[in-house]
Amino acid sequence: MKFLTIIALLLILNETNYGFSSFINKNKIKNILKKEFDNKIKLISYETVYAPSIVPLPQDFKFVILYDKKEDFYFTIAHDFRGKKKDSREDIIEKIKKSKEEQIKYIDNLKEKAKVFKKYYNKEFFIIYDETYSKNVFITFLDIKDFDNTYAIKEFNKIQNYLKDNQKDIIEIMPKKYTKYFKEQISKNYYSQHEKTDLIKDLYKSKKEEVIYSSKALNSILFRTYFKISYETYEDMEHRVVNSYLIHKDNQMSQARGYTLGAHVENLYKRAQNIDIDLGVKMRELIKDKYFKEFNKELKINFLDSYLNWEKNILNIEVYDFLIDEKKVLKTHYLKYDFLTNQFIEHKD
Repeated sequence: MKFLTIIALLLILNETNYGFSSFINKNKIKNILKKEFDNKIKLISYETVYAPSIVPLPQDFKFVILYDKKEDFYFTIAHDFRGKKKDSREDIIEKIKKSKEEQIKYIDNLKEKAKVFKKYYNKEFFIIYDETYSKNVFITFLDIKDFDNTYAIKEFNKIQNYLKDNQKDIIEIMPKKYTKYFKEQISKNYYSQHEKTDLIKDLYKSKKEEVIYSSKALNSILFRTYFKISYETYEDMEHRVVNSYLIHKDNQMSQARGYTLGAHVENLYKRAQNIDIDLGVKMRELIKDKYFKEFNKELKINFLDSYLNWEKNILNIEVYDFLIDEKKVLKTHYLKYDFLTNQFIEHKD
């Protein structure tokens, strides 16, 4: 018991010392920004970084978010303030200059990409860079009613033409009501690595303050998209979509999914010029709502096996569900919904 008490006291002393050092060094950065950068750069956040462990302990560096008032963008530095790698005043100045230069290059690349995209697509959008997958992500907006007419087809054809020449990029389509959160980004056509936004404040009422949002954090809310469009070769699609099911040779249900998805990939390759579409949560909710209004009952189909197709006069979603009955016989529940005619086709084995 005494041993645990001693450990607790040491942790408290360490935190107190850490907090005092943190306070001093935060003021040091403020002083540098004032004297070396003429207060044209503002300190936004000075955050503690903790070691991942059962008892998280503070590390000897801080994650610092800065704002360049003249250039109007946010950027970051990692500030080592204790231990062997402790930053000198000159180190901090150099880190700020280098990070600012890198952010200018980063934003210039986004601006150039946005210019290219605008030649194909002139609706509201902005671009971010997904560091996890090293891909550019264009976020555009459509009203939910646009899925019931040929307007969506025209827009998708423009996107399709862009992706043919820019195969590594991704298009995310979000509900139009979310444009109110990104007016500034839409006007610039890009979203830098760290931005100020009221998005979280409005979506999650428990948060009242404005939030500095990283591109990674922004991606985390894109589950709200209708769907995502990206360019893939036939081999890429077959490997990603089909093979994950076919490898389970002893599983009848998995085999059925594999062959059904294989037919989808084959169809996609012939008709949609290698563009695959991942459905978003809101698209599935839309289908469920329309289904309930049509049949006055809940839709009970597994949306894991679902995909969207389009051609000149087709925009429909296909959903498959696989069930094995008491006699170990595999059965299929299939649903197809055509957005242009607002009709359902439903089939059960």
